[in-house]
Order: sequence, then C-alpha cells, then structure tokens
Amino acid sequence: MLGEDYMRATIKDVAKRSGFSIATVSLVLNNRPVSISDTTREKIKACAEELNYRPNRLAYGMSKNNSNTIGLILPNNQNTYFSELSKTIHEATSKAGFNILVSYSDNTPDKDIELIHLMVNCGVDAAVLISANISTDHISLYENAINKCPIPIIQVDRKFSNTKSPSVMVDNVLGGYLATKHLLDYGHLRIGCIAGPGNYPGCRSRLKGYRQALSEYNIEYDERLIHFGKYDIETGRSTLSSLLGQNVSAIFALSDMIAYGVYKEACLYNIKIPDDISVVGYDDVFFSDLENPPLTTVAQPVRFIALSVINKITALLEDSSVLLPDEFLVPVLKVRGSTRKYPGK
Repeated sequence: MLGEDYMRATIKDVAKRSGFSIATVSLVLNNRPVSISDTTREKIKACAEELNYRPNRLAYGMSKNNSNTIGLILPNNQNTYFSELSKTIHEATSKAGFNILVSYSDNTPDKDIELIHLMVNCGVDAAVLISANISTDHISLYENAINKCPIPIIQVDRKFSNTKSPSVMVDNVLGGYLATKHLLDYGHLRIGCIAGPGNYPGCRSRLKGYRQALSEYNIEYDERLIHFGKYDIETGRSTLSSLLGQNVSAIFALSDMIAYGVYKEACLYNIKIPDDISVVGYDDVFFSDLENPPLTTVAQPVRFIALSVINKITALLEDSSVLLPDEFLVPVLKVRGSTRKYPGK
C-alpha cells in the first residue's frame, strides 16, 4: 500500500524498539563484519521484523555515491523468452530497491561492447549481460571489455571463460537430454531437431543433450534430422516439410518460438499435433501453456535466474573484490498435450 511506504519503519524506530543505538542497529541490519554478539544481533533483527523494517536503498545509495540502477543488456526484444526474463529481472531488481536500464544489442557483438561502455557512462552500479550470438573472433573482445569494466557485470545464459565476472547459467545439456528422452520413452525413434544458430553455445549444449539421449537408447545420430536456423517462428515453419520428408514422428524444437512455427505450418498441412506428430519445445514462455494443444516444453527457471542475479549484484556492490562462483540452474520438463506415445508403444 502507498500509505505503508510513507509510514514505513526506520532504523531509528528499530533502535528505539530494541534499546540499542542507531549505529549498532545500522551495523547489524547492513551485515557489517563487526564484533557484535549473536544475542544482540538476534534481538535487533527480531525487532526489525516485528516493525516490518525495509532498508531505504535510495539513502544508502546516496551515502555510497551509487545510482541504485542496474543495466540489463539483451540480444533482442522479439524473442519471448528474453521478454519474460527481462520482466522477471525487472521485478526482482525493483523489490531489491534498484531501478533498471534496459538496452538491446540487436544480436550484434559490437553493439554489446558499445552498450557495456554506455552503461558505465550512464552511471549504473552493475550490469547484467546476455550476449549476442558470437563467433570465436569476438570472444577476446568480450573478455577484454568485461575484464576492464569498472562496474560488476553478471553474465547470464552465455559465459566467457577468461573473465572473473560471475555467471548464472542453465544446464542446457540436461534440458536437451530431458526433452529427447521424453520422446524416446514414448517410443519415438526418428526425432527431428530444429535448432537455433549453430555457433550459439546454448544451442550446442542442447544438441549435446539430444545426442546423449539417443546414445543411451542405442540410436545412431543422423545429421539429416538436424536443421539450424534462428530462434524464431519462421525457422519452425520453413523446416517442418523437410523433416516430414525424413519420416520423423516427433520434433524437438530448441525454443518455444520455433515450436510455434511448427504448429502454424502443421495447420497448413492439416497435420494434427500430437496425433500425427509430437512436438517438444524449450523455454516454457507464457504462450506455451495457451497453445492448442498446450506445448510440452523444457522450462527455464527464470525466477531463480533473476534471484541469483540480484544476490550476486548485491554481494558485489557490498564488496567488489569478492570472487563469486558461477551458478548452474536445473531446467524442468513440463509434459503437456503436444506429445503422445508412438502408435504401438
């Protein structure tokens, strides 16, 4: 409620309730490494909780000469997954007391480098980078820009190994494996795969999981069943006829956007999903549960990505010298109506 924000408790209120000085309360509530007894800390935190105390990030930022603004660099705003990720990170930063400045690189590596410099010039406290699809020629440029950046950078989804900047990643190998194994468990032996750009690490990782599942079932990998393109609807539409010509009974689309293209093209061919062909997507964006039939897909843990990003940013703003580990989050397969068992299974 707006009124609650105007009337919210202050450190002075917590000090009065607990009986300790404002300085002591401030040290405890900001987790400063000072010699204050556990009993005192527990009492102060209990009083803060009773009063529903929340830190005033604006005042804290002014005292630290911070802007309380986080920069977010995304490849584009057409991919629904990036839109959902942006929205979730925005919500998490707001709850943590930060503003957010969002920019898009149009999936162009040089633009990413420009935006990193722009974020610094705009005075953001830290930046979150989801880089463009890149070739090996650009890796050193990214690593140089990240290592020389005077503000913390959190890498999401795509990691440049020769940097000290922490990352938040999803286990895409596991995701590809889960999707393919689900289809294999349903008796599908010829599984087409519609991928994104072949030079994108996430794409290669999902394909690796696809191959691992096939190997586990002693099914030979067939390059004719793999098609590369973009993470968009058109790639799904343009590829379906070719895979149907290869007599596939199921398709693993490496993004939900690609799967939507398969859905759309299947209607033109009067092909029913899943009666005639099973489809699995990847990302679990909002519309996937609203498709007809609802799309079976590998869900990226978007909320946990956002929380991990904020935790890392907060830790680095508190102590920029701390070395934070990379974090690998686990995707989850959500089985819905777009897959069924192969006839006779």
